[in-house]
Parts: sequence; structure tokens; C-alpha cells
Amino acid sequence: MWRVKVPGHHNCQEMQEITVCLRNIGSGIATYGELRTSCHVGDIGRKDLCAKGVVSALDTATRIAYEEYNPCLFIQHEGGTYHSFTTFSEGVDAYYAVLDAQKQQQAALKIEKEAMKRLENVRKDQYRRILELEYSREEKMLMADLIIHNKALVDSAIQVICRALAQKTSWEDVERMHLEAIHKGDYVAR
Repeated sequence: MWRVKVPGHHNCQEMQEITVCLRNIGSGIATYGELRTSCHVGDIGRKDLCAKGVVSALDTATRIAYEEYNPCLFIQHEGGTYHSFTTFSEGVDAYYAVLDAQKQQQAALKIEKEAMKRLENVRKDQYRRILELEYSREEKMLMADLIIHNKALVDSAIQVICRALAQKTSWEDVERMHLEAIHKGDYVAR
């Protein structure tokens, strides 16, 4: 119990109020002392996260993500995972160092995802082009087979066109002659 001498004349009610205030101050100091002795200086609460989805050599590795920092270990954090440091400043430094590293990892992951997306788009485009080339090749092979099997008709059509060009006929007239031959039912013109 603390004793304090208050100078001057005071009534009883004022003295009781002063006594209550002093008791409250004393109880606050005692509570503060208990907290100081029970706290670890510079505690940081953290949670463990599974790093699945992160492209790395160990895709099930656990990484640490700090949640908050406090000057002492609070009761609600005692059951969880936390890291203690000798000073509060060290705790704050560690918290922000890990936070910066996490931001850098997230930026690297974003860049990697964008690169993978571009790569996938290139693969799709190349696959589409390959299909178009295969279709074109099959079409050209079919045309070549038709030319080989109908060699006599092709030679006859070439001779008709060469004769018309030798007589200095224009291409428009050659086209008109071709359409007339088709209307007449000429087998070579088809």
C-alpha cells in the first residue's frame, strides 16, 4: 500500500477519489510490470502457408508469411506460430524484409505466368498453322494425282492455250473461249 501526503485541507470525498485514483495507478503499474516480464520483446506472428502452385524445385515446400508484428507476445498468439527477436526493431526489420521478398516472389510469379501464357498462345498458333499446311499439302497432292491420271487431257488443254497465245490472243479472250468450250460440253475445258 502506498502512502501519499496531500498538502492542504480536503474534504472526505476528495480524499476517497484521490485514493481510488492512486490504487488504479498502482494496479496499472503492476499489470505493466507483469506484461514486461512475460513478454518476449519483438514478437512477430506468422502463419505457415503451403506453396503449391509455385513453380520451384520443391513444390510442396512450406514458406513463412508474417501476419503482423507486436512489441510483445499477446495471449491470442501464444497457441500459434511466432518468431521472437531480441529487440522490437529487429522484429520490424525481419517483418518488412520478408514482406519485400514476398512481393518480389509475387512479381516474378506474375512475369512467369505471363510468359507461360504467351508461350501457350504461340503453341496454339503454330499448331493451327501446321493443320493448315497439312490440309494444303493434301489438297495439292490430290491435284497432282488428278494431273498424273489425266495427263492426256492436261496436255490437250495446254496445247489449246499455247496455240491461242501464239496467235497473240489476250487472256480475256482465252477465258471467254474457255467458257464457250464448257457450254459446248468440251471434256478438255472442264
